[in-house]
Amino acid sequence: MSEGLKIGSHVFSGFSYYKVGLGSTSSFFDIKLFDPINSVEYFPFSGSKIARSAGVFSYLFFKNYKQVIMKMPSGWQLKLSPYSSGVLGIVSNPAFFLFNFKKAGFSRNLGIRPSVRGVAKNPCDHPHGGGEGRGSPPVAQVSPWGRLCKGTPTKNKKRDRLDRRLNKSSFRHLKLYNF
Repeated sequence: MSEGLKIGSHVFSGFSYYKVGLGSTSSFFDIKLFDPINSVEYFPFSGSKIARSAGVFSYLFFKNYKQVIMKMPSGWQLKLSPYSSGVLGIVSNPAFFLFNFKKAGFSRNLGIRPSVRGVAKNPCDHPHGGGEGRGSPPVAQVSPWGRLCKGTPTKNKKRDRLDRRLNKSSFRHLKLYNF
């Protein structure tokens, strides 16, 4: 919901003959440059993924029929399809960071699960668990399921070599014609 909407405000979704206003969802074709937008899609019909946090917005600063360049809240610039959509306005509740969590377990009630270090667990719960003191993982760090997770190459060299060999042979005929 965009900040500044009141009860009885007219909100439109999609193409509209009326003036596209605050809280309306429309494609980037209908949105003017430098208007604040939130809840933006990466691809058309993919669902909103960008600028959804409280008090956040992004804006378009370049637009043509092929692409739209949007400046994100982080300062990054994204090239998007002009058929993607966004909601006009700034996300409401900008003072959310001032909210006081009343008691222990409040975030658990919100559905946020605890993130406990593997070192602090028992040996039956995690490969890093158990032991005396803090020198617990004596070997490479692994996930709870035993897979290496810190700086380990995940590429399958055998399959990669095979892919390169196949691609090399399939594109050999193109070199003859100098494409």
